[in-house]
This record gives sequence, C-alpha cells and structure tokens, in this order.
Amino acid sequence: MKIARFDLNLVRILLALDQARNVTLAARSLGLSQSGFSTALAKLRRESADQLFVRGPQGMEPTSRAQELIVAGRELVSRFEAELHGARVFDPGADRTEFRIAMSDISEMALLPKLLREISAVSPKCSIRTLSVFPDEMAAGLESGQIDLAIGYIPDLNSAGIYQQQLFMHTFTCLLRKDHPLRGPKLSKAQFESLDHVIVMTPIRSQELVDRTIEARKIRRNIVIRTPHFLSLPYVLAQSNLCATVPAAVGEAHTSTGLVRTVEPPFVAPKFAVHQHWHRRFANDSRNKWLRSMIFRSLGPQ
Repeated sequence: MKIARFDLNLVRILLALDQARNVTLAARSLGLSQSGFSTALAKLRRESADQLFVRGPQGMEPTSRAQELIVAGRELVSRFEAELHGARVFDPGADRTEFRIAMSDISEMALLPKLLREISAVSPKCSIRTLSVFPDEMAAGLESGQIDLAIGYIPDLNSAGIYQQQLFMHTFTCLLRKDHPLRGPKLSKAQFESLDHVIVMTPIRSQELVDRTIEARKIRRNIVIRTPHFLSLPYVLAQSNLCATVPAAVGEAHTSTGLVRTVEPPFVAPKFAVHQHWHRRFANDSRNKWLRSMIFRSLGPQ
C-alpha cells in the first residue's frame, strides 16, 4: 500500500475502536462525530479487505486480521512518539561516524591538524573526510546530508536554507625564500613591483580580494608563473627570487618547511571572514550540532 494514498489517520480509528470496543465511545475519544467515525471505519475496511470488527457479546470484537493490524499500528505509533519526543542524542565518546567536511586545500593546511586533534581527543571512534566541492554543488550536498559542513570563505554559498557562523577573520601575507636578498619585515611598493610573482589560480574566492586590492592601488605585478597549487609554493620560491601573495594561514603553514619566510605586503591587506556553513535541515541534528560546536571551539575566536 503506497503511503502517498493511504490515510494514516485510519490507524487512529483502528486503535481507538480496539480500545473502546464501541463506535460511539471511540468516536468521542478522537473528537469525531459518530457518522464521521463510521465513514472512516468503512474506508479502513475497504483498504484492508476485511470486516476488522464484528459485533460480539463484549461489543465490537476484532477479527484476526484486525489483531495483526492493531499490533502493527501500536508499534508504528509507539516508535513515532519515541522519535518525536526523545530523539537519539549523538554520543561522541561511543558513536562511530565519519564527518564529511567540504574545505579547500588552504583550509586543510591551516585548520585540519588542529581540528583533528580536538575531535580525536573527545571522539576517538570518529573520522573526518574532507571534500573538494565547487560552490555551485555545495548547497545541494549540504541539503542532502552528503556534506555535513562547509568551511571557508564561500560568498557564493547563499542559497535559501543555508545557515552560517563566523569562525575568524583572515588576511594575506607575502612569501619569499628564506635567504631572499630583500630583508626586513615589510616590502615597499617599489620592491614589490621589482619582483617577479607567482600566483595561485584556484576556485577559492578569497584570492580575488587581494587581486582587486592590488589592481585598485595601481600596483604593478609582473606575473611569471600561474599555478593551481598552493602546496608547491615553498619549493618554487626556494629556488628563485619570486614572491607569492597568499592567505596568511598558507604563509604560516609554509614557513614550517624552513624554505620560506613571510613579509608584509606594501598595502593594507584585505580581510575576509571564514565561516562554517550547514543546511537548516540539520540545524537541530545532535550529531551536526556537536560537530559545529567542536569546530567553533577549535577554530573560533580564541
């Protein structure tokens, strides 16, 4: 029987009549008129192809088919009420699950190590899968539950039903090889323009902010390499006098290689907000709420 055409209110009719064994009393318990109850009972009889209840010395007696349906109906109602009033709460210490988080390679480099430490300490049976997803596919993934959360600067993720929470503000820095002849903590405009540059061409929208800033200030930038990869930058820069302008988290992560160092750009670097995003379908889901709280605790304002 297809749920689309079956009237679930008929389950209430079945259970009420089993409880009262009297049509008038059963109708009264549901706030229905006797004629309305009788009409619904007739429909239930047609759907089941059985009389369901027949008159006996103790009132309306259920048939064997009705008894089967009554057991199924009670179980259905009981399970639904249990879910409605007592939804299972995610237990991070005991549950085994895989969290699916959409993030860029920048976020993986800068945020994933700390996040993994925090989650593993509290939820040792859980694992993390990072996903590389284009912004136009991200909303559908969040709505379907294939993606639990998306983290980053994602201004295109503005579909109805997408919630967000700011984690922190971010900015940009410049990278040079560690023994670059230009010393000092900050580049002058003349020094910046005298250098050859490598830029990373990715779908990450934050890079557009620094490109627009450089263009708006009419600062020249001689670009000799365009690459889609942030991970290769330390090795490219270590063997050249090139300069790369990157998100500060990338710069900080790359300095750990010992191959490069960070310097301030010759302009006020733009700032941008990094958010975590989720769909409203999972706003009250205990598993999703726990993950969001862990991310905010790990990566939010310190």
